[in-house]
Amino acid sequence: FAYSFCTLLGVKEMSDCPYVKECGKCPVPNCPVCMAAKEEPGDKARDKAEKAKNEGNDCYKNGDFKTALRHYSLAVNLVPGSHVYRSNRSAAHCSMGNFQQALEDAQKAIELKPDWGKGYSRAAMAFSGLRYYHLAAEALTKQLDIEGGGNETAAAALKTALENAEKSGYSREDEAKTLAEQADAEKQARMAEMGCCVM
Repeated sequence: FAYSFCTLLGVKEMSDCPYVKECGKCPVPNCPVCMAAKEEPGDKARDKAEKAKNEGNDCYKNGDFKTALRHYSLAVNLVPGSHVYRSNRSAAHCSMGNFQQALEDAQKAIELKPDWGKGYSRAAMAFSGLRYYHLAAEALTKQLDIEGGGNETAAAALKTALENAEKSGYSREDEAKTLAEQADAEKQARMAEMGCCVM
């Protein structure tokens, strides 16, 4: 039952489980996804993940974002606690126009390593793709704070985000409210798909 439950929902890791997100625990006894998440990845898994990341990097450089995404996802599934693999998958999602998924991976990368500027850069790319320019500017400001302000690419992206934010006619509060409403709607949709009572 657990395997079909995870497969049907597309749950590949414990943090993606809607039950875990909602109530903090999985309702499926001996769920293979949750059981695997409790184990630290071994050297073999780390080596396999690093190989998948490198193959993803090659595909990404060649513009094959779909295949890169597949390799990065394998790396994330093998070593879910890697901020680098999440960041790379975020970039692939952005390149494919999957900005919501890119944002989720960027936010997870930030959660895993909050003092790493690149995570904020990935979040800014996703926010810009979603047209949340104030939030993109905040992420870029955080990146520049962490990196000491010497990143010219981030500084130029910040300038563009601020210009776009001004043109958009939306406030930072509008963006944050819309983002929260979208996240809530997606959570309710996932719970409804699972047959849960949505309130």
